[in-house]
Amino acid sequence: MIKTVLVTFFLSNIFLFLSGCDFEANAMRLPLNIEIQGNNSVCLYTNNQRSFLGSSDSYLIYTGLAKSTVSKNNFEKKITLQEHPFPLKKEDCFLIPVKLFQENIPYDFILDSGKSFSIRACILRKGDGYEVKKVHSTENCDE
Repeated sequence: MIKTVLVTFFLSNIFLFLSGCDFEANAMRLPLNIEIQGNNSVCLYTNNQRSFLGSSDSYLIYTGLAKSTVSKNNFEKKITLQEHPFPLKKEDCFLIPVKLFQENIPYDFILDSGKSFSIRACILRKGDGYEVKKVHSTENCDE
């Protein structure tokens, strides 16, 4: 009887811990900065001194159409970076050609370096160039 109670207690604690990990990971996402650089590139950087790299000294950037739940499995593009300096400051930002994105469609951007940085944004046409608008919606850019 005691063995059954202990096993049940142990298994329920494991379940609560594992389900809490996903919630905790999502709650711990840090802001990612995004802007247009020049007239044809999206610039991503953390602007966070507490950014760090994993043991491989590489980081990942994920981009994809915004969905109601952000999961790295949903992303269309995944870029593993080792040679590009970590985009801590605007001067070291990671550039993505703006032509890879549809205008007026929400996209999720994640930079994973052991910590997760993310932003949801739209690329909008502005005169002869582009601008970036941070949004929360998965449906449109009119927030």
